[in-house]
Amino acid sequence: MVILGGLFAPLLIALLLLVGGGHLMKEISILIIGFNLIISYKDFLELGVSENVTIFAVIIGCILVVLGVGFLSMFRTEENTKIKPRENL
Repeated sequence: MVILGGLFAPLLIALLLLVGGGHLMKEISILIIGFNLIISYKDFLELGVSENVTIFAVIIGCILVVLGVGFLSMFRTEENTKIKPRENL
């Protein structure tokens, strides 16, 4: 039960942020899901999940982390371009 709680608690939080959060929270929820899949490698093995499925979950987690970082940097870049530059005095 403890292992399953460690797997599902971050997923539940991430899904709540994904559904109910704003633009920034959606990128952060993708990162949470990605890191959760990476960190849960040993938990999957303890549950008796196939090693191939476990490695696939870690690869998907790495892809989600890269996508999440990319989305966050795009969000930050868009936010900075909305600010008007100061005019020279």
